Amino acid sequence: MAETGNSGQDLEFRILGEADLDSVLELERESFSTPWTREQYALLLKAGACKLFGVSLTGQSGQVLAYAAVSMAKAAGELEIYNIAVRSDKRRRGLGKDLLSAIMAAAESLDIRRAVLEVREGNVAAVALYESLGFTQQGKRRDYYTDPREDALVYIKEW
Repeated sequence: MAETGNSGQDLEFRILGEADLDSVLELERESFSTPWTREQYALLLKAGACKLFGVSLTGQSGQVLAYAAVSMAKAAGELEIYNIAVRSDKRRRGLGKDLLSAIMAAAESLDIRRAVLEVREGNVAAVALYESLGFTQQGKRRDYYTDPREDALVYIKEW
């Protein structure tokens, strides 16, 4: 679906699949110290345990600018956000916010009214993004991340 996002750009939001994994893995390597592997994503996608949502400029769907890996558990009424990444040259333009807003709207259409995620305590930009969308810190997981070792903050949003 194409729409103009908060970033002022004409964006295309879509569900990504195995054919998009090269782009997703490129963003993983660029964004995370311990990126997920192709095998991990392939297994999660095959099992239906994960959905990948992506955003690109309209008409350029082959170039994923941002993606999010999520689980939408309709029975539990919960959206779990595993990973979200934006290309480094496209950050701070509202793409992450646009993508998360679209995902939460999709979740709401499935009667999912709660989202949960973990974020590195030192990831100030991500914390600011989540808080701007109404997420609130509900806990902390000590030494959750490795490379480097860091606590995770648990954020939740209900609507």
